[in-house]
Amino acid sequence: RVEFGLAQITIDHYGIFFNKFMDEFRGFRINEIERVMLREFLEGQSDNAKMTMTIQLKSFFNFCAGKNNPYFNENRRWINESPVNWYIRPKKRMTTDVLSFDNIIDVLKVCSEKHIKSFNLTNGDIERLKSGKTSYRRFNDEKILYYIFRLFGCMRMSEYLRLIEIGGYDIANNEFIDLDRERIVFTNEMVGKGNQTKLRNEYIVREFKPIHPTFMSWLKWAVKYDIQLRPPKGEQKEVELINVCKMENLTKQNILRHTAITYHVQKFGVITNTANVAGTSYKMIEKHYLSLTTKLDDSLNWYDFDVNKAIQMDVLKGYSKLIG
Repeated sequence: RVEFGLAQITIDHYGIFFNKFMDEFRGFRINEIERVMLREFLEGQSDNAKMTMTIQLKSFFNFCAGKNNPYFNENRRWINESPVNWYIRPKKRMTTDVLSFDNIIDVLKVCSEKHIKSFNLTNGDIERLKSGKTSYRRFNDEKILYYIFRLFGCMRMSEYLRLIEIGGYDIANNEFIDLDRERIVFTNEMVGKGNQTKLRNEYIVREFKPIHPTFMSWLKWAVKYDIQLRPPKGEQKEVELINVCKMENLTKQNILRHTAITYHVQKFGVITNTANVAGTSYKMIEKHYLSLTTKLDDSLNWYDFDVNKAIQMDVLKGYSKLIG
């Protein structure tokens, strides 16, 4: 991991792939595996897994053929060439949808109203909660913080997961979140690409700055009440979002990022700035986001939706006074 600059989540994905690969080709040497065998192996996978596994196969066999392989010896080749040399057909792009401000509030209110039994608490946990000896409000607040962070941060799910995996769950101590300088940095270990500026022993690929005052109010709330950044949990992740998308007939895939980027463009009106903070290109935003039909009021309401407004709207439960 250290030598090749890979995050743990990437290692985990390749681990899942190699388990399947080993089950299929355990009796073969690498140079005995042929193109037609790999084709048959992929045919046995689900449609969603085929493209991902094709890319993983291509990377693995290119490595075996010498690409970026420090252990490769020209005089004693592992394999002469990669058998995975076919064109990878891109997936058909799905509809790009955006959540309205009311949709977001619906998602957050579901998070805030979830019953404590949904967190798999024991009877003893529930009794301690009822007696006031402990509080499980944290679970609801962490879910709310997850959506807030994704919708203000303009980041991909993979980047969010690496931010907390590498940087830590605690916002105050996360090495990528700098509240004093009002910025979030993305390093090469988080995204693995981009123009790099040296920072300590890592490299900054891009910076999200300045953090908008509304977003800062949420981060300060999280620090004050020790609300941590967590990945979505459960058998069906983001179930609150899934249900709202079903009711509104919206395509859920990447909808948090689509919404975040669209609102950012509408609020600030500078495409290059949005492209920089979101880690995408000017042309990508121009092609996929400027044509989306959303109300300007939605983005303005979102960037006005700070912690105090959330308390007033009864999205945040259990806070009896406004937070300064």
